[in-house]
Amino acid sequence: MRKDLKKEFDKELRDIGKKENLKASDEFKNKIMKVLNDLPERNNIRKKKKYKKVIGFSLIGVLTLGSVFNVYAENNEVLKATFSSIKKILNIGESYYEEKGKNINLEDSFLGTTMILNDVYYDGSRLGITYEIKSRSKLDKNKKPIIFPIIDSGDRESIYYRNLNHDGEFIDDNTYVGIAEYDFTMSDLGEKVNLTFLVNDLYGNWKGRYPEKYKFQLSLDSNDIDKYVYNIEETINYNGIEFKIENLTNTPIQSILNYKSLGKIDENKEDIRGYLLEPIILDEKGIPIEVKGFNYSFDDSSNILNGSGNLIFEDIEKKHKNVLLIPALKNGFDDINAELIKEGSMEIKNENNGALYEINTYQNGENLEFSLTAKGYISTVRDLFKITKIEKNIEGNENFSEVDINCEFLGLTNEGYSFKGTIENFNKDAKYNIEFPRENYKIVGNNIKINIEK
Repeated sequence: MRKDLKKEFDKELRDIGKKENLKASDEFKNKIMKVLNDLPERNNIRKKKKYKKVIGFSLIGVLTLGSVFNVYAENNEVLKATFSSIKKILNIGESYYEEKGKNINLEDSFLGTTMILNDVYYDGSRLGITYEIKSRSKLDKNKKPIIFPIIDSGDRESIYYRNLNHDGEFIDDNTYVGIAEYDFTMSDLGEKVNLTFLVNDLYGNWKGRYPEKYKFQLSLDSNDIDKYVYNIEETINYNGIEFKIENLTNTPIQSILNYKSLGKIDENKEDIRGYLLEPIILDEKGIPIEVKGFNYSFDDSSNILNGSGNLIFEDIEKKHKNVLLIPALKNGFDDINAELIKEGSMEIKNENNGALYEINTYQNGENLEFSLTAKGYISTVRDLFKITKIEKNIEGNENFSEVDINCEFLGLTNEGYSFKGTIENFNKDAKYNIEFPRENYKIVGNNIKINIEK
């Protein structure tokens, strides 16, 4: 920072600090200084230790005083490189919004409160925003804002979305900075879309469409972000249907498997109506990578299965060097269940896909300990099963309640996927049911190995 700018900057900080009687905690100062020592984006900036401390405490002043100096910081040669990382310390944003997203800085005001959309991220199925809320009066710090907008596009009113992540921090009495994520997988918005983003309540309450308090027009293009496409181009023929797995697209926060299908079901061979292509994806250790969402657009009338679809996974590229794709058709979303024995061994078999669950239980004081091995194809190692407790009340009626389970996935062994868990405060007089998803897989092609490297 130039000496004249630094002198002016420090004077303004001191003056406002005296006026507002603001002070950063020692813990906050230490946290910022620790991160400043390690910031990769500042490696190319020449500095001395003494100089670094000056910048660090200037930033402490900036953040303690809220957004007073945001513009100054974002436009300053040295502070610009550190500002996004400092914001991450406060858990008010992640780097992909600022590094990979698009800065828009749109604002709208209503009765003394202003909402600002700072950065926007769109990858074709997920929308992420960073935003600020500034109020002339004090904000209630006992409740954080949560943004549930009404989203329209052209003649499509109230587009369906799933709320994902909402988080943020109060910077001062009058300012809140947050992030929000919305999933549009089921709405099929496409690569480019123009949206109306309408917020009528800052705390997630439904207030209807009017009055239009905070209204923003967004023009989104998924090609604006850093994404990489791994071409697969594998064609699978099964029972008269041609399935073409086109590519795996990695974005900064998720992976999308795209495919198409064309053909007419041959009823003389096998009726596969009700089945959808949902390949099983395994990591290097053979652990299934969980599907987070999906979108299908098919015409399955008259036994014709034409259309396209995609499956949404966690960001595969960040965690894995290669994955194994097992082409499979899947249907069945109900459960299979059985009464959990209180001591000993039991087996539950899914006749649809051949999966076998072996369970051993034993009582340990007031708790029930169990080990579980899953053999065959499973779609997840998280929330693979649930346990329900069934108790009779004084009238003799049964009450059902889901049990909190302390469960740990131990890994893949020669026997299968291994788990262990505990049911605390086990009631010997109650009945416990264990439930698994009744997934039905049909393997329809050879395994495909995808190397995740650019």
